[in-house]
Amino acid sequence: MDIHKKTWEVYARSWSEVTPEKRKNLFAQSLDPEFSYTDPMTLTLHGFEALSGYMDQFQNLFPGGGFEITDYEFHHDKSITSWNLVDADKKV
Repeated sequence: MDIHKKTWEVYARSWSEVTPEKRKNLFAQSLDPEFSYTDPMTLTLHGFEALSGYMDQFQNLFPGGGFEITDYEFHHDKSITSWNLVDADKKV
């Protein structure tokens, strides 16, 4: 698995993590500390604490839910992924 795909997989796992400390460990493996996260429907967040809080809200709405990478492409130092929202049983 290439390093970029692994980074996406680690980031996707962070959405399923319910423990903020473990989630932040996954962030440290997959995100730059000065990243910005933009939800195209609502907001832009900056930093591990803000994103972790947003993921807490996600877990309240979808306990045990997360995202599963279904497709990944990398070309000329750019990547794109497709994913599915899955429930606690990993069902779409």
